[in-house]
Amino acid sequence: DHVVLPKSVGGAINLKRGLTASLWAKPDTPGVQLLYKHVSLGIWIEDSTTVNFAVGTNANETHPAYFNEKAATASNADIFGGQWHHYAVTFNGMDTLGYIDGTLQASATVPSSTYA
Repeated sequence: DHVVLPKSVGGAINLKRGLTASLWAKPDTPGVQLLYKHVSLGIWIEDSTTVNFAVGTNANETHPAYFNEKAATASNADIFGGQWHHYAVTFNGMDTLGYIDGTLQASATVPSSTYA
């Protein structure tokens, strides 16, 4: 099952002002699983212990699955086993922070020149 949101929810996303995306998911099969994607950010499971949180690094990028090397990665996270988990990625204009069940799992700094 999935939910489809329009490309522009409430207007254009302004990365300089920051943003947050969060969701509940119950991943039960190891392997690559896309949890959330938008032109500017995404959350996906890469393997059985790795969750990637990303903010797009090119203001003109139109391909929603492209995040360059700016993903913050949480390794050894407890993400399977048929349990619901809350995933969130925030961006404050400089730092990408990835959370699982309210606990900070990963962070990365994105130079402002990459999205200006």
